[in-house]
Amino acid sequence: MKTNPTSLLCVLLPLAAASLALAEPTVGPYVQAHGGQNGGRGRALDDLELTLITRAEESFWPQANTLTKARIELVRASLTLAPNSPALAAKAQAVADAELAYAVSRADAFAKVKAQLKGATPAKLEAVLRAMADPAGTGSTGGRG
Repeated sequence: MKTNPTSLLCVLLPLAAASLALAEPTVGPYVQAHGGQNGGRGRALDDLELTLITRAEESFWPQANTLTKARIELVRASLTLAPNSPALAAKAQAVADAELAYAVSRADAFAKVKAQLKGATPAKLEAVLRAMADPAGTGSTGGRG
């Protein structure tokens, strides 16, 4: 029997798509959403806590966007302006101001989540802090490697 690459793709592609559709999504190394194994028992965070974290993260997206834009402008300026240019210094100051606004916003968001989790154990608060510090679940806290 002779097979051609097109017929193999026609068979394998739907199988791959089906297996991806059945795979359960995860939310980082500390949290598994949608129940996880054992019906969600043993998860570090429950659905309410995940919802609180998501809402908290959404609250500082504007500051994150401002920071990203300020960083882009600084890079552009550094490639086009003289090193001692006042405009370059102003762009650097804009990044510093945006960093501070972002940090304050994240701290406020964590404080609100913490207040909503009255009676949470230190281990629970640590899990919330980890989830907020590493929302993508990459094991990184966002710093340069």
